[in-house]
Amino acid sequence: MKRIFSLTIAFLLLFTACAGTAPEELPVETETVIPVETPEETTREDIPDNLPERDFAGKAFRVISVADRTYETAVEEYTGTADNDALYDRNLRIAERFNCSIEAVSHVDPVVSAINTATAGTNDYELVSIVNYKSGKVITSKSLLNWYEIPFVNLEMPWYVKFINDSATIHDKIFTATGDMAVTSLTFTVGMFFNQKVCGDYGYTAEDLYEMVDNNSWTIDNFLQIIDAIYVDINGDGKDDINDLYGYGGSVFDDIDIWLPAFDHAVTGRDENGNLTLALNNEKTVSIVDKLVRLIHETQGSNVKGTWQAQEFFAQDLLAFAPIRFHDCFGTLRDMESEYSILPVPKWDEAQQDYRSTLTDEFSTYGMVKSVPEEDYEFVGILFEAMNAESYKTVFPVYCDIALKGKYATDLKTAEIMDRIISSRSFDAGFTFGAEVLGLVPYCVRDLVVKKSTDLASMLAQKENIVTKGLQAINETYS
Repeated sequence: MKRIFSLTIAFLLLFTACAGTAPEELPVETETVIPVETPEETTREDIPDNLPERDFAGKAFRVISVADRTYETAVEEYTGTADNDALYDRNLRIAERFNCSIEAVSHVDPVVSAINTATAGTNDYELVSIVNYKSGKVITSKSLLNWYEIPFVNLEMPWYVKFINDSATIHDKIFTATGDMAVTSLTFTVGMFFNQKVCGDYGYTAEDLYEMVDNNSWTIDNFLQIIDAIYVDINGDGKDDINDLYGYGGSVFDDIDIWLPAFDHAVTGRDENGNLTLALNNEKTVSIVDKLVRLIHETQGSNVKGTWQAQEFFAQDLLAFAPIRFHDCFGTLRDMESEYSILPVPKWDEAQQDYRSTLTDEFSTYGMVKSVPEEDYEFVGILFEAMNAESYKTVFPVYCDIALKGKYATDLKTAEIMDRIISSRSFDAGFTFGAEVLGLVPYCVRDLVVKKSTDLASMLAQKENIVTKGLQAINETYS
């Protein structure tokens, strides 16, 4: 882009002192135009994927997944809805560019299928899509290839979720990788949604809350102070029940799990040899449990119960704040009448460097079964990279705009907050292996909070044997 700067020279007229003498006319200098080059703003579409030109002669790129995730790989036709059609167009561009087809294969249990396929040595599909918390079993079965050894896959590009993939990397090996091809890596991202009507009734505008985020004061203590004052006994029965208005609401499951990453606190770590270790047994974990007990049980403006679906009450103007997955913007919140917007989940304190967002552990992650022929590695690498790159460039912006009811494209502050949440997504390997290999140890915090207990040491002692064996299995797999 060229911006034109003008340099104007003033005209000076000199008059003689002699009467009757006309002023001398000087030559008029014309405007001098100096072109100055300024760099163009880089957009998502401008980032090259650096993939070579290839003609795969109609070869099928097959991805197996559970039935309700096949849309991440392929949709069948245009439907007139922006999210569906963005996915259809993505695949159309890739198929035309590389002369291939993209096929979604439904299976009731992709993990079992991947293990059986690897064991049998058959070439049944190129990728397996795995619900992340179920991936521990297939990883430790040694059924998957190391993504770092697949050509043309560059996990440093912006269309991969860096925090997830860094967490999944041990000893320079990564067997499941997550990028923007996994639409659920966006839709299962959690933000602290706020109902602008309810918050406004209590004196908090969107600008006030954005300012707290910007000035580093959006912390759990300040959050507790805000929500504690928001409660109305709507039905007048003198009881705190689900029909009343609250400052905050959620369930006792995923909605508790989100606070550990928000507080930048790890479930697992690495020892001096790079092996995966448990990192929960410390004083900060106990302090977090104590703080969450206060949030869940001791704050009048908080209503956290069982499998309570907070998004439904949020949409009815019965909650000021709720931790909600972007997924619900495409369902429960789509027809919500009141305006809503989104914030990061509050941080631990002002000393914490950054806000951290997270995903619930059901997002899709991808593995390449080791029975895929070596001569197909380039094909798989190119198609996986292209699917993630195109999703980053053209699918995610559409999903973000739908989630925020058009504000992502028109409201700069809302878009800034949304991008901040997406770019700060983090995930701990403990939740990848927790359900199937580590004896549910990452969920200790939620269990303690529900019990109103801070006895972390006793709970970890009960799980010590299974955690020790699980860590040994994981580290042996990656060694």
